[in-house]
Amino acid sequence: VSSLLDKLSLVGGDLLLKVLDDIENNTAVYTKQNENEATYFPMLDKQMAKIEFNKTSDEICNFIRGLEEWPTAFCILNGEILKVYKAVKTEFTTVDDVNYQIGEIVESSSKKGIIVKTKDGFINLTQIKLGSGKLVDGKSFANGHKNLKGTILK
Repeated sequence: VSSLLDKLSLVGGDLLLKVLDDIENNTAVYTKQNENEATYFPMLDKQMAKIEFNKTSDEICNFIRGLEEWPTAFCILNGEILKVYKAVKTEFTTVDDVNYQIGEIVESSSKKGIIVKTKDGFINLTQIKLGSGKLVDGKSFANGHKNLKGTILK
C-alpha cells in the first residue's frame, strides 16, 4: 500500500497542478457523473477496521492490506488490541485431525510465526503490534509471547 500511495501522490500532484491551472484559465472541462455509476462509501472509522475471521483468507488479507496506513486492521488478543499491518494466506498441515475454530491461533512459533484459522484456510500474521508495543514480525511476536496456540482472536 505504501508504494502505491507514493506513486499516486506523485501522479496526483502533477494532475492537481494541471487542473488548478485549467480552472484559473477557464479551460477546465466538467463532466457530470452518471448517477447509476456513482458509488458511496461512508467515512472510515476505527471500528470498521476490526478483522472478521469468518471471511476467506483472501478477503482478510486484502482487508488488512487496504487498512495498513489507517485505521489499521485489528483484532482482540486476550483483551488487548492486536493491530495487524500485514498478513499472507498460508498452507497449514498437521498430523492431528483437528477441527479448528475460526479465529483460532493454530500455530505460534519462532519458526512459522502466528497462523490463524479463517473461513476457508489459514493466514499468517506477518507484521503486528500489541497495544502500545513495538511493531514486530509474527515470528518475533510468537517468540516473546508463549502459549498462544489455541487462543481465539476476536
